[in-house]
Amino acid sequence: MHRIFESRRHPVAVKLLIPQSEILRLTPGLRMHIEEMHFEGEVDRAFVELAPYIEESSYPLKCLKITVWDTAVFQHPKLRSVKHLVVNLYGTEPIRRLPIFLNLENHKVSCLDLEGKMPVDDFMTLIRHWMFCGKEVGSFFSYSLELTEDEELYIDGFHKEVFKEIKAQFKNSISGHRCTKIPTDNGTTLKVSVEETGYEYFHWNLVLQIFPLEQMNANPPLAYLSLKAVLHYMNTTLRINLTVRCPSLLSVDKTVSLRIDSFEPKEHSFLIDDMEYQIGLFKEYPEGSYPDSAKRDNKNGGLGSDIDEYGFEDWSTRGALTPGDTDLREWRKREYKVNPSQDASRLDEHERNLRVYRERLDVVESFEPVDLQSDPIHSSEKINQIMNRFMDPNTTTELLNCYREYKEFEFARALAHETLRDHIMRLEPLLESFYCRRDRRALPFNSFIVLAITNTVGGKTKRVEMVKYEKKLHEALKYLISKIFAGRLHPTIKFEVSDSRIFENPVVRSAEELVVSEPFPQTDWVTIVFNLPNKIIHLLYDGNVISVDGFIALIRHYMSAGKEVGSSFSYGLSPEITMEGGNESDEFLIAVFRKIREEFKESKSWKRRAHIPTTDGKTLVVSIVDCQYSVDFCVQVRIAA
Repeated sequence: MHRIFESRRHPVAVKLLIPQSEILRLTPGLRMHIEEMHFEGEVDRAFVELAPYIEESSYPLKCLKITVWDTAVFQHPKLRSVKHLVVNLYGTEPIRRLPIFLNLENHKVSCLDLEGKMPVDDFMTLIRHWMFCGKEVGSFFSYSLELTEDEELYIDGFHKEVFKEIKAQFKNSISGHRCTKIPTDNGTTLKVSVEETGYEYFHWNLVLQIFPLEQMNANPPLAYLSLKAVLHYMNTTLRINLTVRCPSLLSVDKTVSLRIDSFEPKEHSFLIDDMEYQIGLFKEYPEGSYPDSAKRDNKNGGLGSDIDEYGFEDWSTRGALTPGDTDLREWRKREYKVNPSQDASRLDEHERNLRVYRERLDVVESFEPVDLQSDPIHSSEKINQIMNRFMDPNTTTELLNCYREYKEFEFARALAHETLRDHIMRLEPLLESFYCRRDRRALPFNSFIVLAITNTVGGKTKRVEMVKYEKKLHEALKYLISKIFAGRLHPTIKFEVSDSRIFENPVVRSAEELVVSEPFPQTDWVTIVFNLPNKIIHLLYDGNVISVDGFIALIRHYMSAGKEVGSSFSYGLSPEITMEGGNESDEFLIAVFRKIREEFKESKSWKRRAHIPTTDGKTLVVSIVDCQYSVDFCVQVRIAA
């Protein structure tokens, strides 16, 4: 023992200490910093006897698991400060459990009752106590009864009786299967549930838990962190479709990295992996009056061009550049060109061409139904020759009959049919626009911007959303691509600071969560925090870098800055916090909560927690919370709904 532990400069870090109720052969030079302790003996005596070996900085312990024979032990300050207290109650049959449970201040308590059976009335008293005593979010209490065969029916009845009483006494509760939720007096939710333990003799726990009020609904949505985990592993296409259709998911989606196999941006569409997202112009005609051109365009995701008040294609927007656009066009295509077909002098020409094309189409269709699947493995020269005959307005049906003996005839006829239909579908809407402009009449259709998503592998197109045509197509595409890609945050940035100019760096300012370790003194940290846009900010402890008045100023800032729900600022404190005074952190916290009560008359305040209404109808919560970075506790300012 001496060889292992003597003459060490630093305490030995022990995650779990399990002393036995025996003589412990320890060395006088041993010093330990422990996180958890399990002990089945007299725990108050263990605290005294082990004091020379356990660093005071170990307290409060993260977890203490004990077996209790004497209820006096529950008054010991080290036991009362434990974050998670696990108690095996044994030999306390004459003593009522209720006074013990009402007076415990631990954040989490797990009780295994080896002897007694707590009455339903006592449990209801405990529930009412939790509703009105200001327990913080995350507070937890579980009560397990030892199960034997002859007691199984009793325990089942005990659980049912508790839920029956909850329904009778709390009319605003919401009940589910083995679960009830009750709004508390301080804006949170008390959940009472029956849960399996997995142990042979303790099959069921009766559990009390405090949740935020927004989780009150019977079938709550995924919590913020759970949703982030789901989005991380979600198929890219499904994830994009969800965020496009459900804007409420955007704020969470922006914080989770998006992984794409291939990305192909275009002028009016973009491809992500195998899916094409296309913006087009949808024309809605009265039922029964749709021209073939509109049917074709609508089916293919809409017209790929803007239109003017008469329905003419508006080419002026083709060269429009907005912030973020990159112009990779060849120089020949960069010059703006007016659509020459809109010239009023060409009306007669367009009418004549349309008439000719319709006549030629009648000739093509006069033979028999056109087989568009005709085999193309023929002479291309002969195909072009026959096709030109079909297109020539001077070619008669008798002359075309001379070509029927060629095997290329049907394929050439199919090509001519397709070409003529394309010409007709181009001219019909063009002439419609000419007539609207000439006669000063309204367009015969309503215009919408349509988002169409096409699977490039399967070829299936689906219209997702249509909105009134009130902006240009390139503006609509820009809006869509911004919803998917803009505003994505670096998940978390943690760094040591030696110069406050680092907070002007765009990478730092774009992080969703910012962790500042080793904050240097003689710096106005309050002003720095005022100007940080990050949603979550941690300032770790390194001496007194923020005063009480400075912290109150931060509270006022968060009250009036319009921060979104979930925004928070955490200020790390010394791990030795008792809330009873005795060190700088204690004095700081006591002074902060005193100031809150004095300066914010509309606030609700408890020992380690305060609720203050913000100027935009939310709630600002000031509380002591566990800190996941390097220190044990933080005082946190958080925006809640």
